[in-house]
Amino acid sequence: MPKLLILLLITFIPLAGATKPSAPKSYNLAVLDFQGEHITKKRWLELSHYLSTAIAAPVNFFPMKNEGIIRWSGNFDMILTNPISAVAIAESKKHDIVATLNHQKQGPQYAGVVIVHKDSPITRLSQLSGKSVGVTNLKLAAGGFLFAAYELVQLGMKPDPDFDRFTQISNQVGIVQRVIGKQIDAGFIRTGMLNDIQEEQMQNLDISQVRILNEKTDTLPYPRSTDIYPHWGFLISKEVPKNIQNEITQALYRLTPTDKASKDAKINGFVDAFSGREYLKVKTLMQSLKVPPFNK
Repeated sequence: MPKLLILLLITFIPLAGATKPSAPKSYNLAVLDFQGEHITKKRWLELSHYLSTAIAAPVNFFPMKNEGIIRWSGNFDMILTNPISAVAIAESKKHDIVATLNHQKQGPQYAGVVIVHKDSPITRLSQLSGKSVGVTNLKLAAGGFLFAAYELVQLGMKPDPDFDRFTQISNQVGIVQRVIGKQIDAGFIRTGMLNDIQEEQMQNLDISQVRILNEKTDTLPYPRSTDIYPHWGFLISKEVPKNIQNEITQALYRLTPTDKASKDAKINGFVDAFSGREYLKVKTLMQSLKVPPFNK
């Protein structure tokens, strides 16, 4: 056989067992949805695109409620969630908290706010006993329940989830709406929520109709009713290859206030979570209130 023909055969006949290059693995990102799916997508979908570019692989976006983000945490390679569920997920030893959200105005910390109608006779937290209070979740909501609940415990009160004075409402905008409408006596929300409602004209709500209990105006740019805690945590599954984990983490740290992902989410980027050590204060709160998985 002529040498040229042999060379052509070698060049164009695939080697035995050779396969086509596989498509890059896709990764799943879950983000806590506490304002409604439409708003969550509007704010955080661009982050998935940013991370997809950073790791050169598709990143699928999933807005999730509190229970779902914990129950299905094993299905997610990346999770951005409030400090309560972040600590709960990290306790499973399957994910690590690698970064903390750096809010556009509050920085890497936030707190809880207790609101009542401006005409309400309630003036102190201790007067909430027996009142109807709107919360987003009785087990896992940070600003939407547990931050304020811990304040009540320190006052000697027992905010037992079984008491019917707590009304679960799907999102914090709904809590504000019901306080304004006098459908509930009080509501627990996070710092900055009232500002967001005003800036984005959510539901055309008039926040001048609410008043803040136990108001503190130091440290944070927004008034608060509770102690201060680290902001949302970003977790990465330990099953994600180490090189990809590092690429994701570094991409989060590189995020600047001028990037579209930051602008959409109203953040300045992310800061180091110091291997989760920033969240020890949250863990103490959870242990005190016997929040799962510290309820055994």
